[in-house]
This record gives sequence, C-alpha cells and structure tokens, in this order.
Amino acid sequence: MKDNLVTVIGGGPAGLFCAGQIARRSPDTQVVLLEKMKAPGRKLLITGAGECNLTNSAPIEEFVTAYGGNGRFLKHALYSFPPEKLLQFFSDRGLTFYTDPNGKYFPETGRAQGILRALTDFCDEGGVSVHTSEAVHSVERNDNFFTISTDKQNYTTRHVVLATGGKSYPATGSSGDGYLIAESLGHLIIQPTEALSPLIISGFPFKNCAGVSFKDIVLSVKKSGSRLKAKEKGDLLITHNGLSGPAALHLSRVIEKEDVVSIDLLPMRMQNEDETLQKIDSLIRRNPQKMVKHCLSELVDGTRFFQVLLKELNIPPEQTGQSMSIKNQKKLSHSLHNLEFEVSEKGSYDSAMVTAGGINLREIESRNFESKLVKNLYCIGETIDIDGNSGGYNLQAAFSTAFCAAQAIVKKIGEHPKPD
Repeated sequence: MKDNLVTVIGGGPAGLFCAGQIARRSPDTQVVLLEKMKAPGRKLLITGAGECNLTNSAPIEEFVTAYGGNGRFLKHALYSFPPEKLLQFFSDRGLTFYTDPNGKYFPETGRAQGILRALTDFCDEGGVSVHTSEAVHSVERNDNFFTISTDKQNYTTRHVVLATGGKSYPATGSSGDGYLIAESLGHLIIQPTEALSPLIISGFPFKNCAGVSFKDIVLSVKKSGSRLKAKEKGDLLITHNGLSGPAALHLSRVIEKEDVVSIDLLPMRMQNEDETLQKIDSLIRRNPQKMVKHCLSELVDGTRFFQVLLKELNIPPEQTGQSMSIKNQKKLSHSLHNLEFEVSEKGSYDSAMVTAGGINLREIESRNFESKLVKNLYCIGETIDIDGNSGGYNLQAAFSTAFCAAQAIVKKIGEHPKPD
C-alpha cells in the first residue's frame, strides 16, 4: 500500500498536463500518474494524422460554439487557460507553431512527438511519479481518502483526477475505463458514442469515387420522414463506403443509424434548384452537340463523381445535351442540391477521433471540474460529456480542463496535512 496526495489516472495530454501543473505549483506534493499502456500519450501521437493540430486561432466565443450544446460549460475553463496560454506553454519549451488557412495550429516540425516530449519533460521536472503498464481496476472512497487498486498494488490518495479519455482509438488505451470508475462512484454516464467519425452508407454508389472532395457544401441530417436535425457547412470527402471530411465528421456527433443525410453540392454557386436549372439550360445551349457528361461537367468538381451521379439518375452520360429531356434536367438540378443517403452506421471507435457522451456535466463543477457527488474527485478532458469539432478544439479542452483542476487541487492542498 502506497500513500500519496494526488493520483492522476490516465497519461494522455490532459493527465500529463494536470499532473505537471500540480507538481510545479506545489513542489512538495507527491503526485502519481497511472497509465495502463507501456508509454503515455499514444493517442496524442496520432492526433491530426500525427501532425498534432494543437489548438485554433478562433476567438473564445467561437470555441464555445464548436462544442455544440454543451459548449458553454467550458467557457470559464477556456478563458482561464485560452489558446494563447497553451501556445506560450509549449513556446517556452522550444516549440514553434504555424497556422493553416482554417486557423489550426500545428508544430513547425509537423510531428506530435515534440508536444508529447514537452509534456513528459514537464512531469519529470516536477517530480511526478509516472507508472506505466499499470491499469487501474477500481477506485473506492473511504472517509477522506480514496483507495486505488491496480494490477500491481494499491494506493491511498486524497485527490483523484480521472483523465482516462473516451473510447475512440482503443488501441491507444482509450477504452472507456474512466466511465466505469465514475459510474462505480455514483456518477451518471451519458451514453458514449462515436464522434468525428466517417459516415457509412450501405450499398454506397460512389465507392469508386473515393478520394473525390468538395469544398463548401452544405450537409443536412434528419430522421427519415421527419424534420431537420442539424446542418453543417464545410468540405466533404467521398470514401470507399460513405462520407468523411469536416462536414460529415462534425455532423457525426448527432447522427444515428438510419438518419438521412442530404448534400447540397452547390450552395455557394447557385442558391436553389431554379438557378441550377437555368445554368444547365445555358450550358446545353452553349454546346448542344456535346455529350451530357462533358457539357455539364463544370456543374460539380469531380468528373468521376458526376458521371456516376448521371448513371444513378438514369441519365445516359453519352447522350447529347440537346437530347436531354426537361424532366432529366430537373432531376439533375434537384439531386445537385438534395443528394440523399441513409446512414447505415458510423465509423467504429477505431476510426472515430473523439467520443461523444461521458460523465454527466450536471454532476461536475464547471469552474474546477470537481465532482459534485464525490469530494476531491476531478474529471477532465474527454471523460466528461464534451466533444468538439475537428480543428484543435478537443485538445484545447483537454488542456483547459486540466489547468482548472490542477489550480483547484493546489489550492486545496494547503487545507490539510500531507501524508507521512
């Protein structure tokens, strides 16, 4: 049995940063970090395809909206530790960053390894005791202390930080352990589901167009036969079995099996079907003897996609423009603004970037992320019911929640004697 003052469960970015902050701000405090994998930060290393999109240049109010309906819960944390402070933290450790046209911050090296090294060095400098290959089996509350049982030993600790992440990319260690621990301590878990996940379409007719992408489309989702659930504007990527890209990934947070997604491929060029119909007529009049697949190909980017679309609509691609009936022109115009698919499922946790759902926010203090049910239990990062759009929002949430929890714990440490 080992005694310590603070135990952080989970060695991802939130856990490492929280442990390091506590150790730096309270140098005499013994901080233990438990990580079940052989090394911490495995999921961080694959973030942004290994390039690590750390945060975003958007103002805080835009950050808040990026997390959907639960975004305002993070407002205090984001103001307490905003993107500029996060960038400064890594800048002080020798890292430099650049922004892409969408405001995403990446390390100049193009590799996540430098981010992880800075975090592990931060913990080492503060004397954090990092235990790898040590999975937590249970956490029990006893009077003013917690008993943590792992596959190697038991710990007695006064403060516990749950930083175990969600369920996405389980091969990196994120398998939902924190949800089970929180639930055992009395917390309600909002049903976890895949988020920032590709959409899978059964019998997808455009599978041979994988890799074709569209800019600035509008993707809408609704229950079959019911009204609109959500809408997203952005880029879209065709995959071998469905849809991906920012627009699809962002909507995946609210999409369920058998929902219907509708794509408007032309929202920026033609506002409605009538305008598109006029454009079709104009292109045909300009080149009446050209085949439809050629004279109308400028309607959308992606020749392969357009030809498959024509076949799906039973419009012969090789017929001349002047032979195309008004009925088929209207059918094409309608489809370019309302191309519908039923979602058979979302990509699994193996391909989902984050997890939606988690520990109920009603049971967590928004200023310091302490449990309202269990004193001295803190829940940070992806363990709570917060998930954001792609673009650095989820990592920023991890660091901001970790910072607030660390501040609260350091403040509390002076209120009781340290263990012998």
